[in-house]
Amino acid sequence: MVIYMKKMKMLGKIVLPTLLLFICYQSVYASEPIPISAPEQLANIKDESYILVADIVLPPDWTPIEIFSGILDGQGHTISGLSINNNPSTSQGLFAKIENANISNVIIKDASINITGKNEIKAGLLAGEAINCQISNISVSGSISSTDAGKYIGGLVGHILGTPLTTNANHISEFINSSSHVKITGAPGITGGFAGKIEYTLTKNCVALGEVHGQGITGGFVGILLNNSRIIYSHAKGDIFSLGNQSAAGGFIGKITDTASVEFSYSTGSVITSGSPEGAVGGFAGIISDIGAPNTLTHCVTFASWIVGEGEHVKRFAGRTDHNGINGCYAYLGSMVINKKAIAHVLPSAYGPDGADMSTSQIEEITKLLKLND
Repeated sequence: MVIYMKKMKMLGKIVLPTLLLFICYQSVYASEPIPISAPEQLANIKDESYILVADIVLPPDWTPIEIFSGILDGQGHTISGLSINNNPSTSQGLFAKIENANISNVIIKDASINITGKNEIKAGLLAGEAINCQISNISVSGSISSTDAGKYIGGLVGHILGTPLTTNANHISEFINSSSHVKITGAPGITGGFAGKIEYTLTKNCVALGEVHGQGITGGFVGILLNNSRIIYSHAKGDIFSLGNQSAAGGFIGKITDTASVEFSYSTGSVITSGSPEGAVGGFAGIISDIGAPNTLTHCVTFASWIVGEGEHVKRFAGRTDHNGINGCYAYLGSMVINKKAIAHVLPSAYGPDGADMSTSQIEEITKLLKLND
């Protein structure tokens, strides 16, 4: 009995502190999310769990939240009135930077970012930069304008970055079921209707709807896609206007490189460029690079009405292909390619830079394939 009591006493010394530690942990991390119903509450969020319990109208000249690494569930509520004018931050949006954050079910509308007098800017209505984030069911609308050289400008996020993948690993950075309806006008840089630059990220069921005016590398959905990133079941519907010394412009993507892929996606906007005889212009993609190949476009479609450029790299589907990364892709038969410099005709092919012909009668079949009505 004495030995038994000694053992129980020793066990109590071990178990009781452990139990108390567990209870404390639960009280901190399993607590209810903190409700937000006012702009000042939103401006002061920390790395904790929050929910929006009301629509929020932001005051003029919003200062981007410097960094957020917590959880925010908007519960379908709207944040309106976001206005940023010549803010000194190099990353601009509702958040300057989000890292290891989980943000869902938020609507941002009537937002605007105006950038003058600064270079190397990362800007998007949700955030200038997103690192290793889980983003779902986010909708943004408004405008972004820049009179100077922006580094990465996107309707939703300027620069999306995940963690390099190990063998058979899943992406940590994911953007799911989100949309950007943003008109973008800007100076030289990397610009996209949804994001300027995407790395090591899975993007699925996402949409970019606004016009994109840019120079440099410009895409209706993303400027440049690289580093094992994958986009699937997504589309871009805005027209692309790229003036001056652009290097790549596409209805969906400006440039794809470093082992990235786009699957079952489409674009509808025209791609109009001027002033760059060395540029690459395509109805869907500007450049498919051979760096880190294979970089692939699989079962993708362009419905572009007009593809306008000059030089040898103006094509109906992909302007310049450094390797054969096109698989089962189509271009609308009615697409008009206008090239200010005559070049040899390229025969339409599902595995070539002009894509396969897609007649009106084939549109219904392709629509089902790409789930355009979902």
